[in-house]
Amino acid sequence: SMTSPYEHILLDNSNLTVGPCITYHSLLLRYINNLITTSDPKHIYLPGNKKSYMHVTNLQINCPSAFTFCVWIKLKSIPSTNNTDKDTKGFVLYRTRSQCGGVDVLLSTDESVDGRWKVIIRSFREKTPGVSTIFKEEVTGYVYITPNEWHLISVRHTNPLTKSPYVSFIIDGILEWENDLGYPYPATSTPMDSQWILGLGLYGCISSFSLYNEAVDIQLLKLLFEQGSRCHHLSQGIRYPQSSFDSGFITLGTLITKGQLALKAVKASLMFSINTSYFEA
Repeated sequence: SMTSPYEHILLDNSNLTVGPCITYHSLLLRYINNLITTSDPKHIYLPGNKKSYMHVTNLQINCPSAFTFCVWIKLKSIPSTNNTDKDTKGFVLYRTRSQCGGVDVLLSTDESVDGRWKVIIRSFREKTPGVSTIFKEEVTGYVYITPNEWHLISVRHTNPLTKSPYVSFIIDGILEWENDLGYPYPATSTPMDSQWILGLGLYGCISSFSLYNEAVDIQLLKLLFEQGSRCHHLSQGIRYPQSSFDSGFITLGTLITKGQLALKAVKASLMFSINTSYFEA
């Protein structure tokens, strides 16, 4: 079955093994590699209005020092400053709330420059929910996002001990920009429930999204992107170390990685991963 290829495909040099005993030549391997990295995964299509979005509740998070949010997305349009319809001037990439704070990541066509999206990231923390706010901050930047192609968009927020907290906006494993921004969660390890809204106002598709409670290495995000949108998170295809001499390895799609990069992937702390099958009736 090719419905979940990353659960079935292993690469051994030039051969592809599917299941326990069937081996295909490398020409077919290349064909399958192209198929699974370029074809559409299961996804949810959103028509670009304020009535359609993904909503997930009761996801427990615990991010005292850092988190990385990743989402596979395909846009059907480019920014247009000629658009006067207030409902299609941008969209919510994601909005999350917990009992102590939250984050909004918005992509807007207002003040767009040379076909780039204006990215707005807002972060806040509350002392008493709904009553008093410790801080509320906002940063902006500009990015190009090619329409009609799948992209892995990552938002990485860190709260280091030795300097100010900052946020990074990463597309397809490439750092686009970063800026200082207040951290929305307490520095103590405190599990809490959260709710998430994705794609509000989006004209395009979402395949999956995931959250890690650490600042995921850019190399790992690049590796995840290179495996295509059917690969939802870094834990797919991971073999954990069997001894102190074994760093483990990862097989994502048709690529095997060993050594330090694999070790980082093995240690990546996935809080949750949601794909579109979660929303199917």
